[in-house]
Amino acid sequence: MNVSINVWEWLGLAVILIGLETFIPAGFFLWIGVSGVGVALVLWVLPDISIWFQFLIFAFFSVLSIVASKKLLRKKTHVAGYSTLNERAFHYIGRTFTLSRPIVNGRGKVRVEDTEWLAAGPDLPQGSKVRVIEVEGTLLKVEKAEE
Repeated sequence: MNVSINVWEWLGLAVILIGLETFIPAGFFLWIGVSGVGVALVLWVLPDISIWFQFLIFAFFSVLSIVASKKLLRKKTHVAGYSTLNERAFHYIGRTFTLSRPIVNGRGKVRVEDTEWLAAGPDLPQGSKVRVIEVEGTLLKVEKAEE
């Protein structure tokens, strides 16, 4: 008894799996579906391969595509190790700005784009260039920037 799956059945399985990804978005069924397309392509070129070899190719493509997707789509972590999505001030660390008000007794103001931020650092006159070294809430800790 010679049982086999043809190209169209593999493509049908691939469409079902990729469609399933639409309803259950996990990034898993998509790659298994892509593996089904891969088996269909191999079967189109080599139409006489056995069903067991087809399943072996499917398993190989599945593992390969999942591993490749994990490496290619790996989320990049922020240098600090946590998300700064809602903390835009953390994006200012290392950048240089101009003091809009002098730092007196350790406190002053720095203009960042269209906003003035409270700055803490060594006493400096208005117009001095400062570099942000740390952020505490809405306070930017600064140091004199090298000009």
